[in-house]
Amino acid sequence: MTRTVLAVVCLLAVVGVSDARAQTGTQWYVSPGGSSSDPGTKDRPMSLTKALSSSSPAKPGDTIWLRGGVYAGSYVSSLEGTASAPIRVRQYPGERAILDANNSAARNAGMALLIQGAYTWFMDFEVTHTGGKVDSGEPNSPSGIVFSNSRGIKLINLVIHDLPGQGIGFWASSIDSEAYGCLFYYNGINSRDHGIYAQNTSGTKRIVENFVFANAGYGLHLYASGTNLLNNFHIEGNTVFNNGAVREPSAKLSQVVFGGTNGSNNTFVGNYTYSAPTYSQGENTNFGYGSSLSNSRFDNNVFALGSFAVVVNGTTPVSFSGNRVVGSTYPSSLTSTYSGSSYYGSKPSGTTWAYVRPNRYVEGRANITVYNWSSASQVSVNLSNVLAAGDTYEIRDVQNFFGSPVASGTYSGGTVVIPMTSRTTAVPAGRSRIPEHTPAEFGAFVVLRTSGGGDTVGGDTGSGGSGGSNDSGDSSSGNTGGGNTGGGAIADTTPPVVAVTAPASGSTVSGEILLRATATDNVGIASVQFRIDGAVAGYEERVAPYETNFNTASLSDGKHTVTATARDAAGNTTTSAPVTFTVSNSQSQQPAPSRVLIRLEAESGTVRSPMTKRSGGSASGQYVYTTRANSGSVSYQVDIPRAGTYVIWARVYAPNASRDSFEVSVDGQRDIYDVAENRWADRWQWTVVNGRNGGAPATLSPRTFQLTQGRHTIVFAGREANTYLDQIVITDDLTYIPE
Repeated sequence: MTRTVLAVVCLLAVVGVSDARAQTGTQWYVSPGGSSSDPGTKDRPMSLTKALSSSSPAKPGDTIWLRGGVYAGSYVSSLEGTASAPIRVRQYPGERAILDANNSAARNAGMALLIQGAYTWFMDFEVTHTGGKVDSGEPNSPSGIVFSNSRGIKLINLVIHDLPGQGIGFWASSIDSEAYGCLFYYNGINSRDHGIYAQNTSGTKRIVENFVFANAGYGLHLYASGTNLLNNFHIEGNTVFNNGAVREPSAKLSQVVFGGTNGSNNTFVGNYTYSAPTYSQGENTNFGYGSSLSNSRFDNNVFALGSFAVVVNGTTPVSFSGNRVVGSTYPSSLTSTYSGSSYYGSKPSGTTWAYVRPNRYVEGRANITVYNWSSASQVSVNLSNVLAAGDTYEIRDVQNFFGSPVASGTYSGGTVVIPMTSRTTAVPAGRSRIPEHTPAEFGAFVVLRTSGGGDTVGGDTGSGGSGGSNDSGDSSSGNTGGGNTGGGAIADTTPPVVAVTAPASGSTVSGEILLRATATDNVGIASVQFRIDGAVAGYEERVAPYETNFNTASLSDGKHTVTATARDAAGNTTTSAPVTFTVSNSQSQQPAPSRVLIRLEAESGTVRSPMTKRSGGSASGQYVYTTRANSGSVSYQVDIPRAGTYVIWARVYAPNASRDSFEVSVDGQRDIYDVAENRWADRWQWTVVNGRNGGAPATLSPRTFQLTQGRHTIVFAGREANTYLDQIVITDDLTYIPE
């Protein structure tokens, strides 16, 4: 057995659950060779298609184990867990489960996995495209994972790489969902293929603790071309670097783009970006691109290098503090406008910034990001907030995650040494270009405990893990502070000090509010957990400022109390004095509701052949069309927030009378939609969905839809071949006309 294979075997032993008995609920098993007739036992595993379907035997609280092997196909998850008892779909310990999109089913569907349903956690496995020339001009499809109409979905510690399309399409129709601790790399073939492509309208979408690098397009592309689709993002602890590298060294691409349409209530905190000199032609991070982001804050991040290290344009942050900016800014007045951040006109040579972020779901796992500005051959990083003395561990370079560890050993407390030179990148699948590794001045790693700990995925409150705070030390020697810097030699018995600062005592609130606390400790704060009336509110916050958004709609009108519990690295805890506030969400006191405006990308639906996807032609992303008349469809499950009269707009391409119609059904009520009758054009255009009511095109009239609150099914079925559909807007504003 070669060294690389040995390394992968060791890796599989530690990235998943160490003891299947720790799981609650019924345990189900699937394998690449399982069938729909098998019961899903360990000896007779079922097929993945059956396990994920609406007829799956899995119930809330159950676990579906993916046995090792390659799952070739396109899969649809319709699983329905609950908020308190999610269904877990995860790789079996010590084995390697791979969802492979290198097949006709995935190409026709446009993805390896389509996620619908509710409260399902997908954990530990791999999503990829195992073969074929993905940089040879073929369509940039399939993508890895596409979110459709769903709620409470989590992607946890997945590895999503080498897809021809997006890593994930994290669309607005997925509410209150999260991508956590995943690796996204080598995805896409052109500048429109991003590691994470995300939109959000309602609920909170969390993108937390991921590594996103060397994709063909941007790393994080938070972008929409309509309105109200960039709301309520919580983006924290991600490391985003060298995107564009898999395509060409001169790609002028950003690591993060946040804009395209107006948005509000966004949080971008504790993230780390880097553009190596080879890939520095593009802007590193752009906030407010073509838009305005209101009530949004951008704190405690690192923006390093690029043509501009950070662009803040068309938006005024509520807060832009605690950031480290290496390179120029746009506008240049940013440095004086937001003086609470640190600005470096050139690389701060002689210093090292190391950030250690423990994994919420797996104890003994953490992300490490290092800015080694002196280009030293090695750096020392404190892991006392991740490991205990006597734990064995390994450290993996994310740029070659399945290769051999760059460091391993038995932890004796304090710091460990990580090499910063002689590192290699993984070889992309089916590509002619191998990206360069980042130079010694930057590194991104995952530390994994190989003995001494177990899995901590039992709850949804983030209570698992060994704790520990984000470490943002600054040291010329490479040693960084944070955690128990004494390596455990002296017992820490001093509890933290914590106080709730928002909401204000005695205040009256409604809608979504901010919970905020201050916390200090003689060594270091590991986490702060908020509780309202004794019930957990949000996640454990591990990075200052300690705050989280909370929607008071879940509370009754009247008085309530909020507390915050701070925990230090030694396990000492303190709960703050309670703060009393009043909730007033009665309808008479609320402003009139704003219009409903739901925008869908055409490719985000469930595509049935010969309906297919394609990129190009000035489409916003991909567009769909049928290759054969009266065949194929694309369907959408849409959650309508309130009952009313609605119209549907579509962005279409119809150059002549023989390429200008779909059949559109809403909850089974069908009619012919003549997309551009007497308006044919060799360009994209917006038209409102109309109907013939049994007549000829000359009698077509706009259609209105009486939609109740709740979920509805909309289907665009192929009628005339090569009529293109790019985007859809559903609105109760009957005067609305898309841009």
